[in-house]
Amino acid sequence: MELFLDVDGVPNHRSPLAQLRAFGAQPWRLGSHDYAAYANKSTGQLLVGTLVAASWDASLAPTMRARGAAIPEEAVAATLLQDLEA
Repeated sequence: MELFLDVDGVPNHRSPLAQLRAFGAQPWRLGSHDYAAYANKSTGQLLVGTLVAASWDASLAPTMRARGAAIPEEAVAATLLQDLEA
């Protein structure tokens, strides 16, 4: 199953998060350490909206709140493609 989830604080993520739980899917590259690594390379976009707690990583929302950087898919595309090639 493939589920597009751009975790950047937009409140409508509750439904996709419920789908993750319902199907037992594992988030990929959506941990606090992943976020922190890319927040350092941020494009300057700021988070907007209300952060939703991530059931798979309790430190993700606090890390995002502290950094305040939105990370677009384009910023991680090369890493994701490398993962798929491996």
